[in-house]
Amino acid sequence: MFKGNLQEYSTSKTVQLPGHINTVMLYELYVEMEWDNYLSEKMCSDRTKVMVRNNELETHKTFLHNHMAAALVTILSKQQLDKLTDKTKAERAMEFLENITEGMEKTVL
Repeated sequence: MFKGNLQEYSTSKTVQLPGHINTVMLYELYVEMEWDNYLSEKMCSDRTKVMVRNNELETHKTFLHNHMAAALVTILSKQQLDKLTDKTKAERAMEFLENITEGMEKTVL
């Protein structure tokens, strides 16, 4: 929440929070932070280069889909998951979570 204004907060010693904070906002900030960490720490990617940014688009889509599916499996009950029309989301999420557990998934710090 504070990353963008960290310098200002550290010098002024005051914190200005948004008018409202919701779960979706926190989730989006978390996933974006994980993506940045993945690129810089795991992939040693230089995001200032245009070709690097272009090559990351497809990987970013997969990253977002995997984390979204994992969030659904984590948040929703088994009965709620069974009601989803797209059954591949739950399957993809379970595979993604297994890969995390086995240490095979590198997009999670």
